[in-house]
Amino acid sequence: MLNIAMFDTRLRPVITGGDIAYCAPAWDWEHVRRRWHPGFNLWLIRRGRGRLVSGDEEFELKAGECFLQRMWEYQHGTHNAPQPLVVPFILFDFRDAHGKSLTPDRIDLPPRRYVVPDAELMTSIIDRSLRAFRDGREDDAVLWLNAALSELREANRSPRPTRTEEERASRIDAICAEIVQEPGRTYRLDDLADRAHYSRDHFVRLFKKRRGVTPNEFVIRTRVQRAQTLLSFSNHSVGQIASLLGYADAFCFSHQFKERTGVSPTEFRRRGT
Repeated sequence: MLNIAMFDTRLRPVITGGDIAYCAPAWDWEHVRRRWHPGFNLWLIRRGRGRLVSGDEEFELKAGECFLQRMWEYQHGTHNAPQPLVVPFILFDFRDAHGKSLTPDRIDLPPRRYVVPDAELMTSIIDRSLRAFRDGREDDAVLWLNAALSELREANRSPRPTRTEEERASRIDAICAEIVQEPGRTYRLDDLADRAHYSRDHFVRLFKKRRGVTPNEFVIRTRVQRAQTLLSFSNHSVGQIASLLGYADAFCFSHQFKERTGVSPTEFRRRGT
């Protein structure tokens, strides 16, 4: 039988676990399968820095990157204690029409590491899959997992950028990674443009081309996404969350949150969505 491409829509993923790992300073993860298993582990590096040994490859971990680990292989992860990792992950495998897990020899395996074109979108997709899985909505969770795999497929298809494009992307990605790691800081557009060595207007154009939104909108959306995590997984009040995310008052925070999610922070927490 011919192998099926990893991202073929005929493959039916089944989620077996998932969560958001807030890694402690002394975090050190070693995965050695005592029994063979055909599953995969989709990682998104939300923030922090570290290193990962996956199978026979070694990678530096940076915010915004994705990894598709093969859980029948050896995995070892460490991180920089001053920049601890926050890693949403989804464990899954593929099943045939009879509900039996497909073995890796039936699948053409893709790369382990991905630089997705829109890390913000990928973050939102994985968060939605995890929330649905946590709430017992398995069909919705798989729907969002398929969307995440589609993003990986597009990243895998993207043509290799030129050196100039890589340099531009690297500068903008570095700024975005900093915003994702510390969304509560004040970010002035002129300062960001200076750091990227562009004029203000040119920086905005390049940023929007790279991320699909303006720098200001990226900051707001990053804050809203962090707020969603804090509302779901912390006991902080809405006012405390607003302060942590750099807002002068809870009203401005609530207004921006509702504009981008359709519900107020209080309603978001009440629904558990």
